[in-house]
Amino acid sequence: MGLGTRSGALLCAAWLAACSARVAAPPAAETERTPEAAYAAVRQQEAAIRSLRARFSATVRRGTETRAADGVLVVKKPDRFRLRLLSPFGLTVFDYTSWDAHDRMELPLEGKLFRDAEIADHALFSPADMREVFLGPAGDDAERCTVQGSSLETVVDCRDHGGTLARLIRIQTSTRRVEQRVRMQSGQPDLVMEFADYRRVERVELPFKIALTSPAKAIHLEITVRTYELNPSLPDSLFDAPAASGASS
Repeated sequence: MGLGTRSGALLCAAWLAACSARVAAPPAAETERTPEAAYAAVRQQEAAIRSLRARFSATVRRGTETRAADGVLVVKKPDRFRLRLLSPFGLTVFDYTSWDAHDRMELPLEGKLFRDAEIADHALFSPADMREVFLGPAGDDAERCTVQGSSLETVVDCRDHGGTLARLIRIQTSTRRVEQRVRMQSGQPDLVMEFADYRRVERVELPFKIALTSPAKAIHLEITVRTYELNPSLPDSLFDAPAASGASS
């Protein structure tokens, strides 16, 4: 697997994180600082964001190898997103598009193109991973979530139909800022997302620092967001493959 494929796929996966960063609401009134109110506010803000455009820089580390890139992400709910990574000269080195039930990953400088199931063989994170980070878990409606905590921290415990722990969400109760999301697999953390440096963007708060870790693969990715744009008008043609008009437009 080429370096462009590895680093690009990693950045794609991490960028779930920003889109579905489970956006936090402004600080609540003192009487509303309960775990239940904090989680409800996060879900409400999440639902209010229908589309997103973000520009960022990212660094991925695996062992002694470190790579960095700049990128732009566009997301349109319920199931469309596109991520491009750029070289220092502004050339597209990685282009990932997802729409409906389809995925497409292109490495233009290497002349490589992968579609749907092929992508899993050429990426460290699968399309299912990417969809969860960007759009949330596909089985969210089927999961049972229990909210507990205190005026300092809210912990949300979500389980699948069989009662197995599927994910944990940690939220600052007073600020309603999501600090961490952990996806579980066989009782162990499978994907850990951490969010920090929240800033106000168009009346909501979004994280400008995002870290993604895969404990099993020993991969760590750090993202610094430069700009967010909430609910921009994004035509479906932007996500068409193969000749979409550039995610940075």
